[in-house]
Amino acid sequence: MPKKTKMLAIKFMRALLSIWLIHPKNVNLILVTQTCSYCSKFHSLTESNIYCSEHEQNEDLLDNNLFFIAGDRIAVNNHVSRFTFRYSFAGHQHFEIEGYQRTIQPNSILFLENGQTFNTDTFTGSNVELMTVAFNPIFFLGTLELVANSHEELLNSPITDISTRATTYFQNLNYDLKYQLLELKELISNPVFEDVFETKLESLILELFHLKKKQNKCALQSINSIKYSTKKEILKRLTIGKDYLISNLQYQISIDRICEEVGMSKYHFIRTFKMLFGVSPHQYLKRARINFSEELLKNTKLEIAEIATKSGYESPSAFSRVFKELIHTSPIAYRKLAISA
Repeated sequence: MPKKTKMLAIKFMRALLSIWLIHPKNVNLILVTQTCSYCSKFHSLTESNIYCSEHEQNEDLLDNNLFFIAGDRIAVNNHVSRFTFRYSFAGHQHFEIEGYQRTIQPNSILFLENGQTFNTDTFTGSNVELMTVAFNPIFFLGTLELVANSHEELLNSPITDISTRATTYFQNLNYDLKYQLLELKELISNPVFEDVFETKLESLILELFHLKKKQNKCALQSINSIKYSTKKEILKRLTIGKDYLISNLQYQISIDRICEEVGMSKYHFIRTFKMLFGVSPHQYLKRARINFSEELLKNTKLEIAEIATKSGYESPSAFSRVFKELIHTSPIAYRKLAISA
């Protein structure tokens, strides 16, 4: 089928779907009802678009939606997702998705595919603010196909790899993406019509697609290997290793355990990790722990000793020494400065 004809067919399908499911309306903020205890905590942007896997609802018949939640503990086990982007405005939320460990940090996005089972829990005792952007499958895949240059690129999309059901994690978001996400958050208190909401979602998918494509291209260029397929596999394994470090930074992590997780030899993992990320796994973990401790110092009233433990340090003195090495001030002085700012 010619690309132009295919694009028109997708738009026609979406138009039919909108007539059937999406009646012209101004979306209103409601509290989710008739769901499990986890889903009932979320505020939903639009009515009749609520999906709770515990209630055997058909996610194929659900429209796009936006959910927001804030609290000091958000947890659930064995829940099934539809196509969603999950974003943290504040706090750290941990996910276990089909054996993979992921932690959403402020200004990072986690993408879950349709049908993926996950467990989630708040990473620390600090408050979290999370937003979930949920998609109707036809809308999401149709939009993804419109931005892909070819059928092959769609199947190897930098956002989702359907063949491996791999989760995708976005870090280092640019200004445009952060602004778009803040705009979506504003819809909670300032609703818009459905067509405006869909336009914002299309723009978000487009921006994320090209961001991930650009990041993958730069990453692949930094990996020394002759075969493109080998580069892709190495990138995938290194990304799993990096995400494992971030998601388990509160624990004592051995390089042997990471290599077991990613299926690489210790020498190969350390060498290629430094090639891709510019620092060794140890240095990357050290920086991630201090970044995490900065968030706790700024946004919680936890004692320094507790922050040290939550950041993966066995003693407050070891924590303070590394903090001063990287931030050039003590944790106590940093907190005082953050409070006075």
